[in-house]
Amino acid sequence: MVSALLNWLASHESSLSAIAALIAIIAGVAVAFRLIWTRMPSQVMSQVKRPAFLSDWRNVGLLGLTALALLLMTILALGPDSSEQNEDGNLAGGGKPSVAVLPLNNISGDPEQSYLADGIAEDIITLLSRNPRFFVIARNSSFTYKGKAVDIRQVGEELGARYVVEGSVRKTGEQLRVTVQLIDTTTGQHIWAEQYDRPFAKIFELQDEITNGIAVALGDQIFTAEIARASGTSTDNLDAWGLVTRARGSLMNYNSDSTMESEQLLREALAADPDYALAQAELAHILCLRAASRFSKHPAEDIAEAYTLTKAAMARAPNDPLVLHDIGFCYSMTGRREEGIRLLEKAIVKQPNNALGLSVLGSALLRDDQAERALPYLESALQL
Repeated sequence: MVSALLNWLASHESSLSAIAALIAIIAGVAVAFRLIWTRMPSQVMSQVKRPAFLSDWRNVGLLGLTALALLLMTILALGPDSSEQNEDGNLAGGGKPSVAVLPLNNISGDPEQSYLADGIAEDIITLLSRNPRFFVIARNSSFTYKGKAVDIRQVGEELGARYVVEGSVRKTGEQLRVTVQLIDTTTGQHIWAEQYDRPFAKIFELQDEITNGIAVALGDQIFTAEIARASGTSTDNLDAWGLVTRARGSLMNYNSDSTMESEQLLREALAADPDYALAQAELAHILCLRAASRFSKHPAEDIAEAYTLTKAAMARAPNDPLVLHDIGFCYSMTGRREEGIRLLEKAIVKQPNNALGLSVLGSALLRDDQAERALPYLESALQL
């Protein structure tokens, strides 16, 4: 019996801690009351009479036993800790399925094609992030495993992800083969797997197919309509898409040289497709970043060009979260903070799992002396 009691106490440690804290509070109040009582003037004390009910020690004992019984009932009612009940669920973000998309392996035999594998994975992350039913791990977190042999269960533990997407990309001529698997990190079981053989020109439709397949495998049967790309955001020019993908990858190494490289790639993308809204917004982002970071030799000219690009991008894709994020960042860094915050908030509503967007919005609010509003966004970014 003693052993069973000890085991029960160990399994209810946090519940007992709460009860202990309650006892400590009651004891503290009793001590304080006692100190006040002993310091009352004698003339006042002489007029105070102890209630007749408390004059009998048996009644006092009865009160003590009643309090003890209520305490034990409270402990039993609390049951096991909720953290134990959810230990194997690995759900995050308010009980949503948590998903991490790992970098796809480039098995084309050409290192220059690695941008293609990264771009497909990034677009899948972006599309999944637009679904509020999922908690999608940020690209910066999942891409730390690029080029590494990984243990899926360890990845799940380190990222806090119940599900992991992994796979490979092979480009041969104008043909593309993409293999993807969705794995439950708690069991190592493959929930869903598919191999796609498509013409390279169909890469955007392929990304939508993959994203929808993952969503359906996770039980979301109505995601197909939600991954429709915003009008004007996408491009049919694969060279332009590849250049934007490379520019975004280069920006991950934040310094003057990397921002110059990103700027050049984005200008090449716009030369290939002048109406590519995302390329316009990304270039505006870079120009504002270079000006704010004092990398630019002509900041006023760069900001003026950025504002021209933001108008064009907004006219073509006013509701795309990536475009809204880039423009909001640009404005928030160059004196149009209120307008920038509004656009960043709109972007997060449309893409709630964008860790970079959450951190940028939180930082903008901090610079605007709105720390209380900023903290929830920054905390959410850290979770991703």
